[in-house]
Amino acid sequence: MNDEQPGVEEAARLREELRRAKAALRRSQEQLAEVGRRAAALERELASADGRLKESWDQIRLMRASISWRLTTPIRAIRALRR
Repeated sequence: MNDEQPGVEEAARLREELRRAKAALRRSQEQLAEVGRRAAALERELASADGRLKESWDQIRLMRASISWRLTTPIRAIRALRR
């Protein structure tokens, strides 16, 4: 019976170690899934901000191409020199 007892204890220890490893793996998988969800949300936020930035630059280009912007260029240049 002495020869069997260490084997039984070792098997119990290994089962417990396996249980803990599986629990740690589940936690890691949950964390990875959360990181993936957060990354996807950040990518959507970045795409939205990128779209708004493009729209802003388009508006600036339109404004700078306007006749009024070109006509007031000398006034802005004089104001810049006075500062």
